Amino acid sequence: MRILLVKTSSMGDIVHALPVLEDIIQHYPLAHIDWLVEKSFSPLLHSHKHLNNIISIELRRWRKDLFSIKTLKEIKDFYKKLKSTHYDYIIDMQGLIKSAVPSYLAKSHGSRVYGYANKSKQAGYEPLAKFAYTKTINIPYACHTVTRNRLLCAGALGYAIDEKDVRFNFKNNPEHIHQEHNSNPYIIFAHGTSRQDKEWCLHNWIELGCKIVEKKPHMTILLPWGSDYEKHNANLIMAGILQHHPDANVRILIKLSLDKLMNIIKGATAFIGADTGLSHISSALNIPSVILYNFDTIWRTNAFWTHNNTQNLYQKQSGVSVESVYDNLCRLMVF
Repeated sequence: MRILLVKTSSMGDIVHALPVLEDIIQHYPLAHIDWLVEKSFSPLLHSHKHLNNIISIELRRWRKDLFSIKTLKEIKDFYKKLKSTHYDYIIDMQGLIKSAVPSYLAKSHGSRVYGYANKSKQAGYEPLAKFAYTKTINIPYACHTVTRNRLLCAGALGYAIDEKDVRFNFKNNPEHIHQEHNSNPYIIFAHGTSRQDKEWCLHNWIELGCKIVEKKPHMTILLPWGSDYEKHNANLIMAGILQHHPDANVRILIKLSLDKLMNIIKGATAFIGADTGLSHISSALNIPSVILYNFDTIWRTNAFWTHNNTQNLYQKQSGVSVESVYDNLCRLMVF
């Protein structure tokens, strides 16, 4: 049985789709599984042991220069690779036109293409995508994003799932990035998000950092960043903490590739982050985590599978308080 899974983006959405691999292998141990993904997110898949091939697509870059010779050649090469394998099942877990089109292009004689039959609450969905599918699968309207992906694949491949039993099953890779901060335990402050309205206030990060330094003076605080804006905020957070505690161990990470950043997360004592892809990676890796939500999408993306190793916090109007984050962190880490 040859299966192509299609989930091209974004970071958190791909993380939330990973449990389908464990489901499929549980029911079809000899299945050959490939995954179609945006190239920038492919490191999320490198560490999963059940994948045979990763097929990269670069829609985001191709759109910027669609008719150049270089882009046209890359699209041609992508199409050749996509058609080089016959797939029995092609499952579009994204439900958008940008994922439905390559799902349809991957089809050959005897292939069956599956996708969502209906929209789910607060989930991206484009009805026109259904024209690419051989068959559609109905999903409950109010459905957690992890369960949504799992139900689609279960419906396509003909098995049942236990919705409470969620497994990510990353490869066991004990090697971490060796840097000077690794001599001490460290906490990651994932302050950056794809949307500014998901951010936690900078003064909250500073106050939280001060509380941690006062309680655990040898704990290092690491600040990752992915854009100039996030790097600027990281500098403000570090400066704010050092203003109150000049000897605090606060480090701004260099800009890292996603696979190297995942290794940093694997080695963390704890993780605190806004509703962002890195936070979902941390939860999937079962790192003690506190995730901060500004919107009620918490019901759809919270890490319910971690058995209290992740605390998901949401406050509708005033935002999550520093005291609440610190108290939950203490419970996770037994300060």
